[in-house]
Amino acid sequence: MAQPQRRRLAATAAHLTKSPRADGAAAAPPAPFVGNTEQGFGIRATAQPPVFDPLMQHAEAFQFYQEHRYVVVHQALNAEEVREMNEIADTGWLLDYAHVPSELMVFYPLLDYPAVDKFIKLPSTMPLISQMLGGWENVRFQEFNWRYYPENYGAPSDGSPPPAGSFGMRFHPDASLPDRFARQPYGCPDYVSAFYYLTDTHPRSPSFCVVPKSTRFRTLEEARDGLGDDYQETPIYGPAGTAILVDTAIIHTRLDGDGKAGRRIMHHAYARGGWAQNDDGGWRAPSPVNNPNNLFPQRLVEHHDPEFRRFMCQWSATQCEWVASGYDEEYRNQRPTKGSPHPAQARR
Repeated sequence: MAQPQRRRLAATAAHLTKSPRADGAAAAPPAPFVGNTEQGFGIRATAQPPVFDPLMQHAEAFQFYQEHRYVVVHQALNAEEVREMNEIADTGWLLDYAHVPSELMVFYPLLDYPAVDKFIKLPSTMPLISQMLGGWENVRFQEFNWRYYPENYGAPSDGSPPPAGSFGMRFHPDASLPDRFARQPYGCPDYVSAFYYLTDTHPRSPSFCVVPKSTRFRTLEEARDGLGDDYQETPIYGPAGTAILVDTAIIHTRLDGDGKAGRRIMHHAYARGGWAQNDDGGWRAPSPVNNPNNLFPQRLVEHHDPEFRRFMCQWSATQCEWVASGYDEEYRNQRPTKGSPHPAQARR
């Protein structure tokens, strides 16, 4: 992925603002934009999106998702779950991270951290994810990773101010099938992603940002032209434990922040299983595997609960070969998963 031009921008100071609640609480004033102006067109939302209780406000949350193709939920992880996940991740960053463009990532924590099994099917968010994908029987687990933008990750080693966007990410959709551009009705998404903030996220830190209603468009330019006055780039801030559930076809990015503040997230991806028929008579097959290197551990693949085994049944060719090998460690270690640590991390 091409890096944006490296140029120094003046960052505007901003304070952490509370997200407005869907229960009618007053919305905080919009915070100044901080970071890389080359990320998008700078048409930023003037207020934070509503935040829903995923259980008490399930119907309202799903209605918002249907209109906008994303939804923000409050306390998807409680304080103890956030603490536990961060403690586990502390080990992961030291032992198994890879440097990918713009951040550090632990690609497959399920293989080595059984303690995180309980997080892939959270009672707070799975009811919403299930409805998004057409029912629990259609939910197929795809991927779990940790992502980490350390403090000062974008800062030069000489201590000078960081060039905003030094590890910038362009707006983009994630994996989705081309029939989404024309199928009627749009129906269930091909894939759903869930992003859980493990640290407080605010205008100075990297933050998830979406273009609402953009799932029918290939590029940011198409979305701007097609949505007209409805086009906006919506940064999402919130305390640790906040989750953002999205149709993966939505155009989104990670805004840079000021290059000094850090951020951690937990990311889950799910696919749509089962067959569906559109109003126009066309059939939609189960969504295909979109990560050819993904592996699921034996304890989950051969789980005692048949419904959970179905949840874990969407295997890549790599998974099939690993199972056929008897879960051979040598085979597992051959697949490409690790990168090189970024110099800023190596100095820590």
